[in-house]
Parts: sequence; structure tokens; C-alpha cells
Amino acid sequence: MTPGATEPRHFEFAARLPAGTQVYQLGLTGSDWAASTISPMAWKLELIDAAGQPLALEKSYLWEKPVRK
Repeated sequence: MTPGATEPRHFEFAARLPAGTQVYQLGLTGSDWAASTISPMAWKLELIDAAGQPLALEKSYLWEKPVRK
């Protein structure tokens, strides 16, 4: 999400990938990001296949509350 946004943004990328290969390097750049002086604080990036199954997940430590023990 960009600063001030309350809903996540979803993007679709079509790619045929053999297992173990890489095709995308994703980041916040260009007109998709508000300004070069603004740094993301909490972020989550999830890659999902066409069937809705997760392929990869990365997130910042601020994305969710810590688990209480």
C-alpha cells in the first residue's frame, strides 16, 4: 500500500516458470511509489499461483503484532 492508502493493491503477472527458477525482481519504484523520500514501514509481498496457492511470502517485522507467549 502507498502512504495514506487503506486497501492493498493487487497485481497480476503472467509467467511460466520451471521449478527453482526466478523471473521477477519486485520493488517500489517509479510512479507506483509516492516519493523517493518516503520509506515503507510495514509491508507484505505475497506471490500466489493461478489456483490461488501461495508460492512465496515476505513481510516486514512491523506487518503484524508479535505473538504473545
